[in-house]
Amino acid sequence: MKTHSYSTLLKAAGVGILFTVTFAFLSSCGSTPKTESPAANFKAFQIRKITGSGLQTVSIKPQSSDWPQLSFQNSTQGSTSTSTSKTSGSAEKFKMNASQLRLAVIGDTGCRLKESKGKYSYQNCLDGQDWIFPQLVQSVVKENYDFLIHTGDYHYREHCTREECPSVTKSSGYGWAAWWDDFYGPSQDLFKKSPVLLVRGNHEDCERAYVGWAPLSAHQQDFTSECRDIEEYQWIEMQDLVFISFDNSSLSGSGKIKDKHRQKWLPLLKQVTERIQKEAQGKEVWLLTHVPAFAFVPDEKLAEPVEASDRFAVLAKEAGLLNKVDYILSGHVHSQQIVPRKQLPLQIVVGNSGTVLDAFGRIINNHRVITTTETRSSYGYGVFEREGFKKWKLHFKDKDGEKVLTCEMEQQRVFCE
Repeated sequence: MKTHSYSTLLKAAGVGILFTVTFAFLSSCGSTPKTESPAANFKAFQIRKITGSGLQTVSIKPQSSDWPQLSFQNSTQGSTSTSTSKTSGSAEKFKMNASQLRLAVIGDTGCRLKESKGKYSYQNCLDGQDWIFPQLVQSVVKENYDFLIHTGDYHYREHCTREECPSVTKSSGYGWAAWWDDFYGPSQDLFKKSPVLLVRGNHEDCERAYVGWAPLSAHQQDFTSECRDIEEYQWIEMQDLVFISFDNSSLSGSGKIKDKHRQKWLPLLKQVTERIQKEAQGKEVWLLTHVPAFAFVPDEKLAEPVEASDRFAVLAKEAGLLNKVDYILSGHVHSQQIVPRKQLPLQIVVGNSGTVLDAFGRIINNHRVITTTETRSSYGYGVFEREGFKKWKLHFKDKDGEKVLTCEMEQQRVFCE
């Protein structure tokens, strides 16, 4: 498994230079925190993460440094003992009453600031109508749920160097200030409300904002830890229900699958397949990924949804994994979707919780795809209620908490209205 050292990657990615530029820029933009030490000006808080090792609590405290101070505490619920394992290979079972489980689901939450090849795409991070994640958080915390799932992509404030930057953001880059403004700050009420199950997105991969991902990782990383291209999967078992969080954040993209892809990914996917065969017979299995196996994107010329082919679906099928899971929950595509597939698991996408949306121009409910992402303002989240074995009711809501779609889901069948 490929890793990157902290110092090597910063130089390779030019982030060391970016930090210097960013801090000077932040000062000129009146950024918060207003201090030479970006990690010194916030109140200490905790995040309770659901991992393969049980319930892991990370405490994040301010200090006079570029990054905060982290400390970890592992515990399991129910009759299992405390585990200090950092990996899923020796993970304890996570105990929670799964018979009437209620989940809140969000994804792709950050404020998009991107510059590439002379082009740029900016959301106004200071305008609550343009970047709605802080408002959406207040709707989510009013819901009744047991824990929250984030399908990945927490950080989008990558680059903002133009003259108009001070009018759209207080911070940018991969440092703590941008991470605080984009995710940790607005999510404080989510952290207080419930435990969270966090999926790594491609914006948190080793070429982007992986340093700030450290407190969210299931592997007890600190801000100087080596970056892993692929973090070990998390096996989270709750009676007859299994969630498998699989890191495919570095596998995004379409195109021809080469031998190097198969050599890298097939052994990992087959490992998950084999474990399901051994340990999850007679159980309901959810696969949590950032990159979906199946999804659609809008095509402006055709005015019709076009299937977004992805390497992950092909490799997962070759590994036999798709035939072993009941549901797939992902983000990455900036919309809300349910994608039925004959004799394959239902794919659910929740990627419409903050960043710029891929709008379809209308609500679609047919045999190929179900989506409520009609316009660039169709932001939202999901509330999933378990009603029985492999049987769920899904409520998709807008940023204000109003229902826009309710779906009854049982194995490969789904009905929405």
